[in-house]
Amino acid sequence: MSQCWGCCRWCIAFLFTVGLTALFLWLSFRPSKPSLSIEKFYVPALNQTASGNFTVPPKNATIAFSIRLKNRNKDKGVRYGDLNVTLLYLSSNQTEIAAGNLTVSGFYQGFGKKKLIVESVQANGTQIWKPIFEQVSNAGRAKFKVIVATRVRYKILAWKTKHKRLKLAGDVQVDEQGQKASARLTFPAPAAALLSIVLNLLIWGW
Repeated sequence: MSQCWGCCRWCIAFLFTVGLTALFLWLSFRPSKPSLSIEKFYVPALNQTASGNFTVPPKNATIAFSIRLKNRNKDKGVRYGDLNVTLLYLSSNQTEIAAGNLTVSGFYQGFGKKKLIVESVQANGTQIWKPIFEQVSNAGRAKFKVIVATRVRYKILAWKTKHKRLKLAGDVQVDEQGQKASARLTFPAPAAALLSIVLNLLIWGW
């Protein structure tokens, strides 16, 4: 009886070890999505020192920005297709108004590498500037959203994954001088990363 129980315990331990090893291998080979950060964001029309009083449409309708894409994988490369970048203005009631869009040519990003994209758009629609000026006049801030949509392939050793859709976004607030006041990502951490943290806590303890 004791031999049977010992054999059962060995089988259970073996299956648990194999399952845990398979899970960690899956997590290690499963690529992490790139991260997006908004480095700079400038709306010259809001800088009254430089542009004078608010006028609709403004003399300078340019929105200049720079965003950084980081490959968080330490052993996987990322091949981006063309990146569609969209800028939206978020009104006080959270209505999204198109501010402009552009396309950035695709590129390859090596392990742990960063890529700074510096661009600008012309927000020529008159429907966007009146609520922006009103919000800045009342609250001293205006909120925008930056969305990056593309298709990516991950390079793992000599193997390449299939194309996958990728959408990253971030919110940014600008002050009454048109400069970035704050920025944050709008998407939570990937579920795989959270699962990895939980497993490590369970295995190694707090």
